[in-house]
Amino acid sequence: EIMGAGMFGLHNFPDDPNWRGWWGDEPPFGCPVFVLTHKPRPSIEMAGGTTFHFLNTTPVDALQQAVRVANGKDVRIGGGPTVVRDYLKAGLV
Repeated sequence: EIMGAGMFGLHNFPDDPNWRGWWGDEPPFGCPVFVLTHKPRPSIEMAGGTTFHFLNTTPVDALQQAVRVANGKDVRIGGGPTVVRDYLKAGLV
């Protein structure tokens, strides 16, 4: 899964290093999630198999990392219009 920082909630809590998302202790993803952000932070392991990795990188690089970790499984891209538009412009979806 790839998502933007807004979907994670970082725009609402930009200065809170303890913010762990809006979904509680067990996010609904159950897989590694790569969060595109301008302010990297340490990865967060959550219950149910979700680990959030915060990346300050290009959409292409984030997708390459997600594909590598997915090891042949599907990769989903989620987020707001900025994230989706970036992937569409890059011809990645």
